[in-house]
Formats: sequence, structure tokens, C-alpha cells
Amino acid sequence: GPIRRGGRFSAFYALGPNLGLTDLDAALPLLAACDDAGIDAKEIGAALALVCTAQSAGKLPELELPPGELWGNSAALRALIDDVAQGRGIGRKLERGARTFAAALGLVDAVFEAKGQAVRLESNLAVLLAQCVSSRGADPMRANPFSVGHSDRAALMKLLAPLDLPAGAEDPLDAAGKGRIVWWHENWMAAIDMSGFCAFSAAGLLADGVCDVDELARWIAPETLRAECDADASCSIGERMLAAGASIATLQRALNAHLGATSEHDRPAFARATLDGPQMWPEYASLRGVDDCGAPSRETWERVGDPSILDTRRPFLAAATHVRREPDAARSSVSEPRSTGVVCLRTSGVLERALGKDARVELDLPIPLVQALLEIERARPAVTGMLVRTGGEIVPAVYRAARRLDGQDVVRAGDELHLVVALSGG
Repeated sequence: GPIRRGGRFSAFYALGPNLGLTDLDAALPLLAACDDAGIDAKEIGAALALVCTAQSAGKLPELELPPGELWGNSAALRALIDDVAQGRGIGRKLERGARTFAAALGLVDAVFEAKGQAVRLESNLAVLLAQCVSSRGADPMRANPFSVGHSDRAALMKLLAPLDLPAGAEDPLDAAGKGRIVWWHENWMAAIDMSGFCAFSAAGLLADGVCDVDELARWIAPETLRAECDADASCSIGERMLAAGASIATLQRALNAHLGATSEHDRPAFARATLDGPQMWPEYASLRGVDDCGAPSRETWERVGDPSILDTRRPFLAAATHVRREPDAARSSVSEPRSTGVVCLRTSGVLERALGKDARVELDLPIPLVQALLEIERARPAVTGMLVRTGGEIVPAVYRAARRLDGQDVVRAGDELHLVVALSGG
């Protein structure tokens, strides 16, 4: 019978949209090759994206493909995975790691990794910071996006109370408050993992307003924490859970420092300029209580295991400023003159059934992505509500040239947009 193959979204992302593939049937052979060779899908996905970038820049003529033609080429990418497993050709050059390979090609800033693990290039500043500074690696912070960019300000303030949030903290493109939001989330994710409860379920229950932190903590907290709360009611069960998570993150940071990690590893080259903003890494580091090397300070050590580790009385909290991220090359003003242009939509799953696999639509361009999707819904009633929810939230993940876009990124004539819907069970 047919072979059944399991896969998490993170693995399919690394070997799918990350490499210009939006069709699961095209990504499955790559996942199978990784399984057969015992290669981590996320790591090889990051390495292959680097190879695609180098090939697009004309730096790998031995691949014998026109520049840019490696993106989305399932067969060629599968062959490269085999080369890595066999230690031949470009695969042999990758044996010493993507960072060394990138350095040889002059593409160090194109290596999207933190602490030796592959990360995604994200425009959401909370997600970007969380991946890079997480003491336990990028994956435990996977539920972070359930708040920033998916919650309005009132909901976010209620979730993180009594932590104060400056203006703009709910905006995924605004640096305001991102350090404290990521600090809170890391505490909470460490506590959730300690309890054994599903991180995605916890994030969903909180984001949907089914319960608050204290209510969820009462259901899932270990008996020892419940006993402490019963004995001393001055600290809620939710605070005790968060304090336990903060202690876990502190202990992990101490172990990382013992193994040679420094604050440089929290600020990878590809994102350092953004992460060094005062409300990004510096704000997080102040709350986490680490020294200039990224290791726990003596004062923080003394608070491990005690609710006082959640003390947020830091000078920066009273002087936070509203600083929105500057537009990058993929974002610009839409004051340009408009004219009719064609955009190609690469789709799969339910969107492919409604639009077709490679739909071409005419729009009045250039316009922001969210407006473009609304116009597509008007032109194609079959996808009404499938692209943009009431309130302006974009439903599918939208990529252009392997980079994820947000609602204000500008869509222009000739753009090829990959629309990826969420996978169940990931």
C-alpha cells in the first residue's frame, strides 16, 4: 500500500515555501530524502535557501541553471539533498555548515540562523526577536505569533497584565515593547512545556479569550506550584507559573553560557541592526537579567525559583518610545501612479480548488497586499472570506521570492505570490 509520511508544518515550511514550493506534492520528495538520509529538514531547508540565493546571484555556475531557476525546482533541490548525504559537489561544500559556505561566497548576511539553528526571516518584530533570543532555541517560541499581529491592543494588554505596554506594542512592525513581550512569552512557553500541556492549545485558548492566564494555570500547573499558591496567596498561580518559566529560561541561559554562548549569538548578523534597537534585545536582556555576555547576572541568580524574578522595575520601562520599523526594500510608499497589471497566484489545497493552481488576476497596481487580496475576493467570489477575515486579518501566509509579506507590503505588476494555507496537525 501507499507509504504514509508524517510531517510538521516547520519541516514543510523549510522544504516548501522557504524554497519557493507551495505544492505539498513537490515538497514531499524533499522530506522523504531528508528522512532517508537522517538529515534535519529545517537545517537543510535553510542551507538550500542559501544555495538558491547564491545561485540567483550567479555565484554557483556549476549548477548549470539560469540564475534564479533553482527556486521552486523540486527535482534539482532533491538532488542537492542527495549530494549533501553523499558528500559530493555542492553538498560537500555544505558539510562544514551553511555559515562557512556563506562566508566563502560573501553571503554571511543571507544565513538565517540563530544559535546554530535555522530561523525564518520575519517582518513581525516579535517573532524575529523571539526566534533569535530564545534560550531554548527557536522552536519553543513557535506559539509567539498568537499574540502580536493576531490580537488587538486591548486583548494583548489583558493577556500580559500587569505588564505595561507602550503605544504600538500590538503592531508587528513597531519595535515598541517587543523586548518585554518576548520575555513574557518565553517565560510562559517554558512554563507550558514544564507542565506537559500543548503549547499551541494554550496559545489558542488564551488568544481566543476562552480563559486567562490564571484560569489556565489552575488547570495545568504542577501540584507543587498549586501547593505553594495555597500556602501563600500573595502570588497568583499564573504568576508562579510565569516565575517558574523565567527560572527555567535563566538556568538554560547559564548552561548556554557554560557551553560558550554569548550575547553575540542572540543577535545574528542578518538581523543585528534591527535587534539592537533599544526596545528589542536591550529591553529583553534587561528583563531577563543578563550581563553584557548574555549570561544571568548575580542578582538574577539570587531570584531563581522565586516570584521576584518577574520584577519588571527597569529604567527603560518608564521611557519607552514609539519607533516603527523603517521600510525595507520590499516595502515602499504607494504614492506611485497606478495602472492595470497582472499578478500570478501560486496556490494549493482549498485555494487551488477555488482559484486554480496558477491563477492570474488583473488588478489596479501598485497597492498594499491586504487591499490586493480584498480586490481578488471581489473579482473571485469563490474565495470570499478565505483571503481576508473581517477586521483585515490575512488568512493565508503570503510569500514573494521566498520572503513572507505582511498586509502593508506593496504588490506590483508581475509579482508572483505564493498563498499557503495552514496545515492541520502541524
